[in-house]
Amino acid sequence: MKCKRLFKLSPRLQMCANMINPNASIVDVGTDHAYLPIWLARMGRISKAIACDINLMPLERAKKNIDKYEVSSIIETRISDGLKGINEGEVDEIIIAGMGGELIAKIIEDTEWIKSKKLILNPMSSDMNLRVYLSKNGYEINEEVAVLSDNKVYTVMNCEYTGKENNYCDEYYFVGKLLENNLNKDTLIYINNQIKDLKNRKKGEEIKQNYSNVRRIEKVIEYLSKYLNN
Repeated sequence: MKCKRLFKLSPRLQMCANMINPNASIVDVGTDHAYLPIWLARMGRISKAIACDINLMPLERAKKNIDKYEVSSIIETRISDGLKGINEGEVDEIIIAGMGGELIAKIIEDTEWIKSKKLILNPMSSDMNLRVYLSKNGYEINEEVAVLSDNKVYTVMNCEYTGKENNYCDEYYFVGKLLENNLNKDTLIYINNQIKDLKNRKKGEEIKQNYSNVRRIEKVIEYLSKYLNN
């Protein structure tokens, strides 16, 4: 391929790329510039990709980049509201990155056939809400990694449907499977941010005099703080 030198992915997109199985066919939901599928295609990591978005303008940007990096034989663009424009047999793995956790949960909820696929999820917000949805609806997070990208720490989740509803402790919904990994700098920053959020939640519950919730929050803060102090 004779085209411009391949770009470097942002750390969070690189983490998503690292979780893709070799030679998989993928769909990148909300693709924007299509950087992730382009990188995967140029590196020979995937067999096929659909770069989809709900709006035409992002897909026009994506198409220009796909042509620029000469991977149109591997990647197609498609207008799709979530996964509504994608057929079950077209892909092995699904990437939903760069949107809020509640929207990611809605896309999963709206797609029955998604249960047979590997999911790679990168919420930009509402991480806790996404973990709650996954655990209550039969999805298991097999791997979760924190990554610093553009001066903010995100989480990337490798998930699958098992059909088993899990009732985790409160601590889990704030940090997921991150504590199962080595506690590197990015993970510790993520934990510290969650503690700050919990302290703000605690103040709100104190104002409302919901003291049972205050005690629950205090318990989570105490549990997570141990990891920062070690």
